[in-house]
Amino acid sequence: MGRKYSIRVGIIGDKAYQIHEGSGLTNAELGAVHEFGVKKINVTEKMRNYLHSQGLHLKKDTTTIEIPEQSFLRVPILGAEGQKKIKKNVKEKFTKEWLGSDRELNKLGAGHLVKDFAYAIALEAFLQVEDAFMDDKIKPPTKPISKQMRKYNPEAATLIDKGKDGGLLGSISYEVKEIK
Repeated sequence: MGRKYSIRVGIIGDKAYQIHEGSGLTNAELGAVHEFGVKKINVTEKMRNYLHSQGLHLKKDTTTIEIPEQSFLRVPILGAEGQKKIKKNVKEKFTKEWLGSDRELNKLGAGHLVKDFAYAIALEAFLQVEDAFMDDKIKPPTKPISKQMRKYNPEAATLIDKGKDGGLLGSISYEVKEIK
């Protein structure tokens, strides 16, 4: 049909550059830390004292700490379960909307169909990410000490502190662009 589209789902646009409250990191930087983890962080005396003040007491011989990978994008979107669900939902919704409606493709043109299909895929991928956040499917789960240190909601699902529209989840969006 002569048209190609680029689909992006993640921490994109203006929200990517906003400083995430209390972290000193942008939303994109914080997202990268959670998505990929950090294998080796050298413990400074300042860090040791801060963690101690928050109730996390490191052993004297602990010189490095690790932040585990908590994939909130790759696993929900590219993992086998996520891909299967995205394909199923897009197929059902798209078939019902396009083939089960009174729309005439001749009036709209095939290009419109491709564009709508790209948006349907992007939306379903975004919904997979949102579902992983809200249904606490992100592994490994947040450690109890990390939940205690949360400012807003200590009992929230992994990676959520401020709810659906705030924090890291609130910075995730999607976009579809035509490639010319």
